[in-house]
Amino acid sequence: MAFRVAIIGTGHVAHLHANAYRASGKAEIVAIVDINDEIRAAFQKEYGIPNTYRDYRTMLDSEGPDVVSVCVWPHLHPEITVTAAGTHSVKGIICEKPLALTLPAMNEMITTCRQRGIALGVGHQLRHQARVRAVRELISSGAFGAVRRVWAVCGSGDLMSNTIHTIDLVHFFCDDRQVKRVLAQVDPGDGAYRFGHPVERTSVAYALIPEEGGIPDVRICVESANCWSQGYHYITIECVDGTIEINRPGSPPVVAKGWRSTGEELKEMGEEPDPSTLAVRDLLDAVEHHREPVSNGITGYKAVEFILAMYQSALKRSIVELPLSVDTPDPLRHFFHWDGVIRGGRGTAFSTTGAVTTTGKIS
Repeated sequence: MAFRVAIIGTGHVAHLHANAYRASGKAEIVAIVDINDEIRAAFQKEYGIPNTYRDYRTMLDSEGPDVVSVCVWPHLHPEITVTAAGTHSVKGIICEKPLALTLPAMNEMITTCRQRGIALGVGHQLRHQARVRAVRELISSGAFGAVRRVWAVCGSGDLMSNTIHTIDLVHFFCDDRQVKRVLAQVDPGDGAYRFGHPVERTSVAYALIPEEGGIPDVRICVESANCWSQGYHYITIECVDGTIEINRPGSPPVVAKGWRSTGEELKEMGEEPDPSTLAVRDLLDAVEHHREPVSNGITGYKAVEFILAMYQSALKRSIVELPLSVDTPDPLRHFFHWDGVIRGGRGTAFSTTGAVTTTGKIS
C-alpha cells in the first residue's frame, strides 16, 4: 500500500523527510503545512505536492493522512503530535528531535500515541546509519566482551540540536539501558538561542549505567561544544576485551582493536545508504506490523532526559539521579533563567501565531 503522508513544517529538515518518503517506495506526500507562503510554495514546486495549507488542523481534517512528519521548532512538537494522534486516519508519526523540551510534554506524546495504537518515531536517524549498525553488531556479537566505558564527543552544535544525536547513539550502543546518575558542567554562553530556546556554549557530562542482571556497569563521558572542536559524533567504546571507535577524525568510519591483537580491524563502509530513508522505511514497517520503530518515543525521551539531567546537575552542582520525576521543575528554563518566550538566534522575542501555534511562549 502507498501511505498518504503529510509534512508539517517545510524548513531544512523537511527536505530530508520528503526525499526519504520518495525513496521509500511506499509513500505519497499528499499535503504540506507551513505559515511561510514563500517557503511553502517553493517546497510544493520542488516535490510536486498537490495540496498545501497554512493551518495543520485544517490539513488533518481535510486530508486524513496515514502518516505525519512533524518538522517544526521543538516547542510545537507536543501540540502537533498530540493533535495528529487524535486524528482518526493517522497511524504513524515521525517527530523531529528533540521529542519535546519538557518531561510532561514527552510523557503526554508517548502516552497518547500508545493509547491510540500509533507508531511514534523520533528523528534520530543515525541509528540506521551503516557504520552505527556495524558497531552495534560488533557489540552484540560479544567478540569484545561487555561494554565498560564510553567516551563521546560532539564537536559542533548545542545539546538539544546536535549532541542529542551523540547521546542517543551512546544509549543505542548500551542497549538503551537506563542511565542512573549524571554529573555535568554546562557553560550557559552569552544568550544565544536556537529554534526558539536558549542554548549553551560547551558542556561535559559523566554518567553511570549500573550493573544489572549480571551485565557490568558502564561509565560514560559526553563532551559537547557549540563551536568546532575535533570529532563529530566521535565515540570510543571500551569493552572487556577490546576497543571500538566510530567517526574517529582521519580514520575509516569504524576502527576495532582487541586487547590481545597486534593490529586494528578497519571497517570501510563504502557508500552508505541514506539513514533518513532507512528511518522512514522502519516507521512505515512499524505501522504495517504494529511494532515500535527502532527510534521511538521512549528512546527519544531518554535522550532529552539525559540533557535535562545535565542542566539540573549544573544548576545544583551535584549528581542527579535518573529517571527524573515527571514533576521535576523544568531544568531548561531554570538553568537559563528563561521566561519561556520563543526567540530568534540572538534573543529577539517573536510570536509564531497563526497556522501552527497560538502562542509564542512555553507555558
